[in-house]
Amino acid sequence: MGRKRNEQTDVLPARTAKDTTKSKSRRPFTSAIPPLLALISSISLAIRIIYLVQLNSSPIFMGLSVDSKEFDAFAQHISEGNLFHKDAIYLSPFYPFFLAAIYSVFGHSHVAVIWIQGFLDIVNCLLIFYVSSRTFNRPVGIIASVLYSFYGLTIFYTGILLEPTANLFFLLLFLSAMVYGEKRENMMVFLAAGIALAIVFSARPNIILFFILLPAWFFFRLKRRLGIAGAAKGCLLFCTGFLLVLSGMAYRSHAVSGKFTPFSVQGGFNFYIGNNPEGNGIFISPHGIATTAVTQIRESIRYAEKETGRALTPHEASGYWQRKGTDFIVNHSASAIALWVKKTVLFWRHEEPALNINYGFSRQFIPVMRLPLVSFGLISPLALIGIALVLKRRDDASLLLLFITAYTASVVLFFVSDRYRLPAVPCLVIMAAYAIWSLKQMVVKGERKPLGVILTALIILFVLVNGNFSYFRFLDSRSVAFSNLGSVYFNQGQYQNAEKEFLKAIQLDPQNINARRNLATTYSKMRLYDKALREYQEALFLDKASCEIRLSIGNLYQNQGHYGLAIRQYENILALDPKHEGAYQNLGNSYYHLGQMEKAKEYLEKLLSINVENDNGYNNLGSVYYHLGRVDEAMALYQKAIALNAANANARSNLGNMYFYKGQLEKAIEEYKMALSIDPRHPDAHGNLGNVYFRQGRIEEAMKEWEKALEINPDNKPVHDSLQKAKEKMTSPPPQ
Repeated sequence: MGRKRNEQTDVLPARTAKDTTKSKSRRPFTSAIPPLLALISSISLAIRIIYLVQLNSSPIFMGLSVDSKEFDAFAQHISEGNLFHKDAIYLSPFYPFFLAAIYSVFGHSHVAVIWIQGFLDIVNCLLIFYVSSRTFNRPVGIIASVLYSFYGLTIFYTGILLEPTANLFFLLLFLSAMVYGEKRENMMVFLAAGIALAIVFSARPNIILFFILLPAWFFFRLKRRLGIAGAAKGCLLFCTGFLLVLSGMAYRSHAVSGKFTPFSVQGGFNFYIGNNPEGNGIFISPHGIATTAVTQIRESIRYAEKETGRALTPHEASGYWQRKGTDFIVNHSASAIALWVKKTVLFWRHEEPALNINYGFSRQFIPVMRLPLVSFGLISPLALIGIALVLKRRDDASLLLLFITAYTASVVLFFVSDRYRLPAVPCLVIMAAYAIWSLKQMVVKGERKPLGVILTALIILFVLVNGNFSYFRFLDSRSVAFSNLGSVYFNQGQYQNAEKEFLKAIQLDPQNINARRNLATTYSKMRLYDKALREYQEALFLDKASCEIRLSIGNLYQNQGHYGLAIRQYENILALDPKHEGAYQNLGNSYYHLGQMEKAKEYLEKLLSINVENDNGYNNLGSVYYHLGRVDEAMALYQKAIALNAANANARSNLGNMYFYKGQLEKAIEEYKMALSIDPRHPDAHGNLGNVYFRQGRIEEAMKEWEKALEINPDNKPVHDSLQKAKEKMTSPPPQ
């Protein structure tokens, strides 16, 4: 029914007797392909093992990137059985579930994650061999497998807690299933292909454009082999698998937000980032809105509410940003088209625009990554040549061409980054491999004229893709990379190293707001409060609309006991954003420290009227009620905070205080120990646990807890006094 597969490509004219001789001479190479593939896989495995071993001791692995932290936190919620966490709609669901599956088997182990991702990437090398050898021939499959095996960025992401490796695995499963289904005329494989592509969609929703165009491939490609009825059946099964997964995503979204949709709430905001008057083709968050994933979406919602003058659901806010981006396209069409052209050029350029983590910068910390690995700058020109050859000479690669076209368009519609571009790489690698094989065939055939034309085009493309043009200097993200490295050192408590990295970031880009904020926070930890205030003020000068910088300044004043100055900052925030939870919470805290409990109660109750699930709000309000003498109500509020977030160490410690107050010492000990299991460096829990032990006459145990509390906070005078009295009691002679 179908055409018999010809292992030799039909790129070349019909063979003469001379051609047959050359074909025979190539047979030993073809027959040696399985052991050659095994050798390639072994080398690929060795490189990834060396990389992951070296990565473990590098600062890149010591600190999670911005999105990694969010994915990791959600994965822990899922592994604890909380499938419908209130913040789940802010991130794509695929990767947190992937991490949760690993955590459920190996515990909360980042090392287990990277080794599993390394294994999946080896499988990716084999899958890309299968797809390319079935689409073209085995030599092309070998070349594609070699290119992918040594592709630097895919190796790099195996060691990062982000979705690219697993995403590429399911994408290549989809392509393998589609190729297998077409060649073997196996209908049920298309159902599996739909499921695999839907999983890719859950991580990269822009894949929807490819899904919309795919039915055309079924009818125009498969009807030759299967007829119209067979093509329709295959398409129906594929769509069934795809929509089955999407319905599960939509149900989860409905359970969390009340909106039955498979799309995350990031889409509209990301669309605006890629289509606005200040857009330059890469990720730049608008002024006044943070760059961290969940915080960014929350702030974008508050901004949309302020602009519209009404409360919005997350999906309604996403719609606001999408309309805002659409208005730019409609009302400034010339600028929008110029921006799309710029993004298209960026898509094919060699640079890897960073999103959260800088690949080029990170390589310096991992020796094996400094090897001359395959890069996008090599793949891009070769892939463009391969695409041109395929368009001219055959249609067997129509599925790959459709994916490359649709996916490129979907990225250009938003913005370009290394992670967002990466799903196109397997198809581009296959096209690059086909170009290399075709050039070899031309050399063998002695086709000098077409070979000269193609080599000339390849050289021109190579220069255009890799040339160091001043126009692309805005892609230099070293300042962001230094800032991110500083954050890693900061999270490790290495504040002097963090300071050095933040200063390097600012030297490269004095307008790097995040670096200035981070440097200010570092100075605050180092108790260099004047320097901290100066850096916060510099950051605020650069972004006058930022509520978060004002919040940081207020917190700096509050930590120094300057509550009046702190209150003024928080009130300024509420003038800009009347629903800012952090401002209400810290106003309550400031008035609490000033002893004005009724004012503290007023602001904390306003906070809880805005967000009834704010566990810290209930905890802080509980402390206010305790100081008002309403102990039972305070206990109920602490319990409410714990019910909302069982990992709230402050609420656990405070509930322990209530049990201690009521004389229920064993329950108090239980809560203090729970607080310390969540946060082993919780000074109040150590100090209060020492108080309970002292009450029970367990003097030595009490002293150990007080000593731990003073290691964390040496300025805690009540604990210092208690420890001193205990020492005196231990050393004083017994009464006669």
